[in-house]
Amino acid sequence: MQPKIEHEQARAAATERKKPERTSSGRLRRLAFGSMITASIGLCYLASLPRPALRAAVAGTAARPTSTAIAELRNRLAATQGSDIGKVRINPIDEQRYVFIPPGRFSMGCSLNDSECDADEKPLHEVEITVGFWIGQTEVTQAAYESVTKRNPSSYRRPDQPVETVSWDEANSYCQSTGLRLPSEAEWEYAARAGSNEIRYGILDQIAWLETNSRGRPQPVATKLPNRWGLYDMLGNVWEWTADWYAGGYYTSNVSRDPQGPPSSPGHRRVLRGGAWSSHARGVRVSNRDWMGPRNRGNPSFGFRCAGDLRSN
Repeated sequence: MQPKIEHEQARAAATERKKPERTSSGRLRRLAFGSMITASIGLCYLASLPRPALRAAVAGTAARPTSTAIAELRNRLAATQGSDIGKVRINPIDEQRYVFIPPGRFSMGCSLNDSECDADEKPLHEVEITVGFWIGQTEVTQAAYESVTKRNPSSYRRPDQPVETVSWDEANSYCQSTGLRLPSEAEWEYAARAGSNEIRYGILDQIAWLETNSRGRPQPVATKLPNRWGLYDMLGNVWEWTADWYAGGYYTSNVSRDPQGPPSSPGHRRVLRGGAWSSHARGVRVSNRDWMGPRNRGNPSFGFRCAGDLRSN
């Protein structure tokens, strides 16, 4: 069986050969659009708060930049509830924002109303995540990766875009150097679903950069709508490495508590999730799985985010 990503790589290479030069006015329009989306997210978040929590949360945040203010509001609300749920924390090593994901149960695999699933997404099965964890609010950016590793392997250079053209070995090394790790495949899907049992956590064009709207390249992180747990780009933009080895029939083993994937993989393959800027819509689904060898850096569509136990700073 060939990985689905190989078809994307061929399409991306063809797109690169005939891609027109983009203008600065186009970049400005995209930045303006991203700012509007971020502001909208802030308003929606405020509207969802109970009035007492809203008054407590808003105090002292009015003069902050929008993205910072939203993070502070989430933290203030978490404090009023005496919980880490919904809390946003900055890792001082790479200065990336991380969101706390609470323990819980979810249905992993092919969504009930999804007719496009492959065999390796079945059967749908119940999984329990017994320990809460922190996960990157966005994919690791080029600015963060370069600040930690002193290098930037990306083909499309821009500090606020996800780092890409990275192998599993490189992604794993980066996460370890920041005191974290790659998420397990189960943690990744649990975080991506954010309590939803649907094929995607929102309207596709509003939440993901993919082949039909990316203009043939990765895009800055957090310029599409997040899921309910405040995570951006869990679908689209770049494929995300997970910690697990890949085995097509692993779901039939019925591991229901904190699954860590098979102990090894035929062909020495690691799991990738989420689809990318070069993916068809079929590849941008929360249950979609793909794989590649851990030393394969791919085309500019392999990225990652870190997860784990982020200590207070």
